Amino acid sequence: MMTAIRNDIEKRFGGVSENNPIYLQIAHTENEEAAGVLKEELTAQFPGYPVYIDHLSLSISCHIGPGSLAIACCKKLI
Repeated sequence: MMTAIRNDIEKRFGGVSENNPIYLQIAHTENEEAAGVLKEELTAQFPGYPVYIDHLSLSISCHIGPGSLAIACCKKLI
């Protein structure tokens, strides 16, 4: 997942830099502990980028099951 996010940031959003306003998100299905560990890893890989954690929606969670994790990124439009 880290490689996929880095590729998206570099190829779709203009590269990893402190001046590029990109937000990282972690979504989970009743797996807050693992989401916290993943946040630490993301913070180490992408220092200075805000990382938010939230629950996956019920419509997604019921299909992929408990314990799932997801990462997403988005660029703030200025």
